[in-house]
Amino acid sequence: MKIDPKHSKERFFSLSSVDGNVYSNCLWRYTSRDNLIYEHAWNENSMNWDITTELTGMIVHGESSLIEISRLRAKELVPGAFSMEEDRHV
Repeated sequence: MKIDPKHSKERFFSLSSVDGNVYSNCLWRYTSRDNLIYEHAWNENSMNWDITTELTGMIVHGESSLIEISRLRAKELVPGAFSMEEDRHV
């Protein structure tokens, strides 16, 4: 599925250490389109966004190291997740 950024809302999440450092190998996102919410995790091995329920699980169970980050910060942490975006959305 391709997601048109003009009609999509995204929220990005990562994990951070106690001292506030954000881990670059942990990136999740919620996207919404047409009144549906999609949850993805960035898979560095396949270089693709995979459908997941991990993020919701971490929120529900109160994962203390989970933080919301901006799209810009997510791009800085994992540039590969944003290259050729149109072709990489599930």
